[in-house]
Amino acid sequence: MFRQIARLTHGVLQIFMYGLVILLALASLALLGAGLAGYLPWPEVMVDLGEFGTHNAGPWLIGAVAAFFVGLASFLPSNKRILQLETSHRNFHIRMEDVAKAYYVAHQADRTGVFTMTSEFDGVRERLAFLRDHPDLATLEAGVLEVSAQMSETSRDLATTYSDEAVARARNFLDERTEELLSIRRRIDTAKREMTDIRSRTEATLAASYATKTEVEELRMAAESMLSDLSDIPVQAAAKQGPKLKAVTTEEPAPTKPRTATARKRSATAKPRRPKTGKAENSNVTPLLREPAE
Repeated sequence: MFRQIARLTHGVLQIFMYGLVILLALASLALLGAGLAGYLPWPEVMVDLGEFGTHNAGPWLIGAVAAFFVGLASFLPSNKRILQLETSHRNFHIRMEDVAKAYYVAHQADRTGVFTMTSEFDGVRERLAFLRDHPDLATLEAGVLEVSAQMSETSRDLATTYSDEAVARARNFLDERTEELLSIRRRIDTAKREMTDIRSRTEATLAASYATKTEVEELRMAAESMLSDLSDIPVQAAAKQGPKLKAVTTEEPAPTKPRTATARKRSATAKPRRPKTGKAENSNVTPLLREPAE
C-alpha cells in the first residue's frame, strides 16, 4: 500500500514539474521577445565591471533564463520515453496480454486456412504481415507482433489438427451419435412399456383360465353326482312296492336317441357303478318278486 502511494505521488510530481518547466520556458521566451520588440522595457540590473564601467545586464539575464528553461524543456521528450520504458517493465503482465491477444488472432486465422506458406521463415513473415495489417492490433509494438507470429508458426500443426473444418466435422459426428442414442433409448422405453403391458395381461389371462378351469371341474363333479342320483330313482321306487307284485312286467325299451358328443364325453368320464344287491341291472325292467308264502 505504501509503495503504491509513493509511486502515485512520484508520478503526480513529475507531471507537475513537466508543466512548470514548460510554463517557465514559454514565459521567458515571451518576455525576451517582448523586450526585443520594444513592447516591454528591459529590467535594469546594473553590473559594475570595474574599469569597463557599469552596464545594464537585464537583457542578458532574461536571455540566459530563457535559454536555460528552453534547454530543460528539450530534455522532456527523452525523459518521457525513459519513463514509458520503466512503466512497460513494471506493467509486464499488460504486455503479455497484448501478446496473447495477437497470438489468438493469428491462431484463429491459421485455423481457417489463411496462411499458405510452408517454410518456417516464410510462415513467420506471412503471419507478421497479417498482424501488422489487422485493425485491432494497430496500437501494439512490432516486438509483440513478431513474438506472436513466431508462436503462431510454432503451433501451426496444432492449428491444422484442430482446424474449424475438423472441429465442425467432429461436432456433427457427435451430434449424430447423440441423436442415435436418444432414438435407441426411446425405443427401449417403448419396449419396456409393451413388455410390462404384455406381462400384466398374461398374468390376468392365466388367472382367468385357472378360475374357469376350476369352475368347469366343479360343474362336472356336480353333474356326475346328479346323474348318479337320477340313475337310482327307478330301483328305489320298485323296492318300495314290496312283495305284492306277482308277475314280471317288462316294458319295451324306449327308442334311444343318437348320443351326442357331449353325452359320449360324459359317459366316458363317468365312474363305473358297482351293481347293488337286490337291484336289477337294467333300469327299464321290473325285477321278478316272489309271492309271499301262505
